[in-house]
Amino acid sequence: MTVLQRLARKAIRYGVRPEDIGPVSTFSDEEYMELYLKHTMGRWRAPSVYGVGPDDQERARLAWDKLITRVLALKP
Repeated sequence: MTVLQRLARKAIRYGVRPEDIGPVSTFSDEEYMELYLKHTMGRWRAPSVYGVGPDDQERARLAWDKLITRVLALKP
């Protein structure tokens, strides 16, 4: 599993869409994504604490699917 996929998986759990983290160029920097996972999302409590529901997770999942498709298309 790539860093981007791990980040997407955790972000979907919390209902966080890619634009909440940064521009598309952010997701080509694996070091940044790794640090974001470790230092930012690593301290978050359970999604229910933040009021995350299935609708939020579904919106996030769709946004992440689009982003992953775009990033994969940009890679040679």
